[in-house]
Amino acid sequence: MAAVLTGRVLKQGDTLQIQADLVRVSDGSEIWGNKYSRKLADVFAMQSDLAKEISDRLRIQIGGVERERLAKHATENTEAYELYLKGRYHYFKGTESDMRQATNYYQQAIDKDPNFARAYVGLADSYGTASTYLLPPNQAYAKVKDAALRALQIDDGLGEAHATWGTYKFFYERDWRGAEAEFKRAIALNPNSPDAATWYSFYLAATQRFDEAIAQATRAKQLDPLSIVANVGVAESYYQSRQYDLAIDAFRKCLELDPQNVYAHELLGVAYQKKGMQAQAIAEFEKAVQIDSSPGVISFLGWGYGAAGRADDARKVLSQLEQIGKQRYVSPYNNALVFAGLGDQDHTFEWLNKADEERNDFLVYLKCEPMFDSVRSDPRFNEFIRRIGLTP
Repeated sequence: MAAVLTGRVLKQGDTLQIQADLVRVSDGSEIWGNKYSRKLADVFAMQSDLAKEISDRLRIQIGGVERERLAKHATENTEAYELYLKGRYHYFKGTESDMRQATNYYQQAIDKDPNFARAYVGLADSYGTASTYLLPPNQAYAKVKDAALRALQIDDGLGEAHATWGTYKFFYERDWRGAEAEFKRAIALNPNSPDAATWYSFYLAATQRFDEAIAQATRAKQLDPLSIVANVGVAESYYQSRQYDLAIDAFRKCLELDPQNVYAHELLGVAYQKKGMQAQAIAEFEKAVQIDSSPGVISFLGWGYGAAGRADDARKVLSQLEQIGKQRYVSPYNNALVFAGLGDQDHTFEWLNKADEERNDFLVYLKCEPMFDSVRSDPRFNEFIRRIGLTP
C-alpha cells in the first residue's frame, strides 16, 4: 500500500471540524490534505460529499457499486449514529466495564433507529464478547444470533453483518465451512473492512492456517493502521503460530498505541513466559489486572503463577475465582486456564468439560492455544478436541 487516508474529527457544539490527509506509508509525508466544517445535522450528506471530493481530487475512478455504497447512509438519525460511534469506542477498549457501556450504547442507537443495521452488528459483537465476562455463552450467543440475523434482514449487502454472522457460526455453532463462507462473503462485499479481515484471521489461526491468518491480519492493519484491534490481530497471529519473538515485538507496538489494552498485556505475558522470561510475564499479567480485575483477566495471572512454579499463588487465584463466582458469572474456562498453568491435568479436563457444556467460545482455539501446552500430550486432549468438533 503506497498511501493511506487519515482523518481527525472535532465536535464543537453542533459543528464538526474535519481534517483529512493522504500520507505516504513509506515516510509519513503528506500528499494532500484539506479541512472541512459542517453542521452535525448534515453528517451523512457530508460523508458522501467528502468521499466524492477526495476521489475527484485524487482522480480515483469509482464504479457504480462503489458510488451506490458511498451514497447509502447507515442511518438518517444523527443521534443514533452518535450513540453507535460511542458504542464502537467502548467496544474496542475491551474491558468489562467498557463492554457493558458498548452494549448499552448500541441498544440506545437501535432504540433511536430500529432499522440501523450496523448498530445490530455492534450489539451482536458486544454480546459475543460478553460471553467472556457477563453471560454464559449459550445465553450470550442467543443474543448474538438475534442481532446478527436482524442486521442481515435489514441489509443483506452489509459485509460486516456477514462477518458477524460468521463469528456466530465459528465460535458457537463450530460450523467451520459455514463460518468461512460468511467471512469470505463479508470481504467480497466490502474488501476495505478491517473488521471482516480481522475476524477471518482469527478463524484461520484456529484452524491452524497460520500463514493465511497472518496475511489477513496484516491486511486488516493496512486498512486501518491505528486500529488497536487490527494491531492486536497481527500480534495474536504470531502468538498462536508460536513465533514468540515477532509476537512480543508486535504486542509492544500495540501497547504503544494503547497502554491500557488488557488483551495485549495478557498475551504479551504468555509470550514472555514461553520465552522463559518469568518476571516480565508476571509483570504483564499484574498490569492487566490493575486495568481490569474481571475473572477472565485474573485467570491469566493465575496461569502465569502456575507456569512460573508459584503454585500457592495460583491456588489463591482459584480461591478468588470461587468467591467471585458466588456473586456473579465466572466462566469454567477461567478455572481450566489456571489448572493448566499448574500442570494439573485432571482438573484442567474437568473444567474444560464444564466449559464445553456452556459452549465456551474460546475452545475453538484449543489446538493452537499455547496456554494448554501442559495437557497437550494427555490422550484426553485429542479425545476432547474430537468431541467438540475439532480434528487432531
